[in-house]
Amino acid sequence: MGMRIASKRPKAESLRASLAYAADLLRVCLRDKAIAASLIACQALLLLPMIVGFPMNEEAINRDRALSMLGIVRNELSAYKDEFPEELYDLTQQQYRHYSDAVAAKYPSKEFFRAMAAASEVEDAEQRAGYLTGDNMHSAYAKLFDGLANIDGTPVYATAADLPALEYLSFVLGLMPAIVVLLPAVVATTSIVRRLRGQTLLAHAPIGRTARRAAATMASIACVAAGMAAVVMPAALVALLRNGIGDPAYPLVHIIANNVVTSTAGRAISEDIALLALAGVALVSVMCVVGRAGATRAFAASVTLCVLPLLPPYSASSAPWAAFGSWLPTTYLRLDQIVGQMTYSVAFDISAFPQATVGRGAAILACVAATACLMGIALEAWDNARDRHRLAEGGSDDRAR
Repeated sequence: MGMRIASKRPKAESLRASLAYAADLLRVCLRDKAIAASLIACQALLLLPMIVGFPMNEEAINRDRALSMLGIVRNELSAYKDEFPEELYDLTQQQYRHYSDAVAAKYPSKEFFRAMAAASEVEDAEQRAGYLTGDNMHSAYAKLFDGLANIDGTPVYATAADLPALEYLSFVLGLMPAIVVLLPAVVATTSIVRRLRGQTLLAHAPIGRTARRAAATMASIACVAAGMAAVVMPAALVALLRNGIGDPAYPLVHIIANNVVTSTAGRAISEDIALLALAGVALVSVMCVVGRAGATRAFAASVTLCVLPLLPPYSASSAPWAAFGSWLPTTYLRLDQIVGQMTYSVAFDISAFPQATVGRGAAILACVAATACLMGIALEAWDNARDRHRLAEGGSDDRAR
């Protein structure tokens, strides 16, 4: 028993040393002014849509649309009555009744949205019969109207300034590039990597090089969680104080890969946070490996990976990587194309890569993070073996570098 305890003691001491070193890294790096500056900038960007009153495209669902569609249908019935096939004439008459009910109803109200949902279902039937085109847009609007009809109070928001906390987060996380939420963690990881090199006290701490690198990775991952919370919290708090918490069941509808996908504000937020967290862990894990060649290279690599999917050629259907774009981890840094965002305009397909799903993205990002960590362990093992070989030949140990 004594031998077993003795064998476990070095491992426990090594773990405690790594955790203590990670805590020291965090304490030193959190005093870095660049981290504070990036955090404030990102917090301001998440508040910006609320400040400027970013439009929510309410005109796609409001009473003016019902009036416009009622006028169009009325004109069609009077001008083309004798030219319509019997099936189309019957469907058009149904549309007229539903739009008339919508115009007569209060806006917004359950009656209004139920009438609009019924009209959109008729339009979807016309599309399936070959009388209309639109890539499932009529089905999408039918589901959106139906979802709004089932929400207590049937609230509709004209601008981002009107959104409650949950709805605002589901909107702004889809609107902003992932780098906005992850930038403080990227800057913090750059600071951590820099302190592992050069003439700093932390670079020469009495701890093994492998444990030092492991501690740096742990500290960086902690920065992902803390950074995301710090970036998102002010926007959530301001929206909460202004407009309340909102409804997690508020409907979100999108066309993804020509399929109508229904979701809710609560589900969208959870998917956004999950993908962002995994993307952040993958990103800082890669940075810790690349950081062996320098902090500047680590920062440049992370920013490049985040900016790459924002470039128009990345999502082009003619791009050489279009066939396997759903397997690229960078694809899942575009939350607006994977999860979507809160909007009332649902007429367009948001996906660039049809097979890209939240589940696949989570698995790919987790694999990237694990692979980067294993690569870091392998590189440290290689360096340790090389140092032992040099010592055996009478060379000098370079553990202090």
